Amino acid sequence: MVKEEDSCFKEDVLCAMNRRKKEMGFPKYTLSEVQSMKSQTFIPLIVDSMIFDLFPYLSQHPGGEYVIKRFSGKDASEQFFKLHSKKAHFILAQHFFGDLVQTNDNAGSIENSSFKLTLS
Repeated sequence: MVKEEDSCFKEDVLCAMNRRKKEMGFPKYTLSEVQSMKSQTFIPLIVDSMIFDLFPYLSQHPGGEYVIKRFSGKDASEQFFKLHSKKAHFILAQHFFGDLVQTNDNAGSIENSSFKLTLS
């Protein structure tokens, strides 16, 4: 018999990540904190209000390093969901770093994406 959380993981990366975050207590950051942490060895991208460190993946990205670096510290939700396959959702999930916290100073600068990371 398949447990609810097992089917959740198979169907939806976001669901699985949310479960994992509850279990492990991943950190939360504001947009200004994310932007201030950017460096040569930390390339944070925001997708669906989650932060991913894509530095370890830079050299493997089929579109080149420049594309990822261009969105460092920014919301790349629209571009990610428009251009990437389900396989890319798996890859992105492996680089989860933390959650983005909405604040008054970033409310207008972060897109509220209706897209969701999925495994199906």
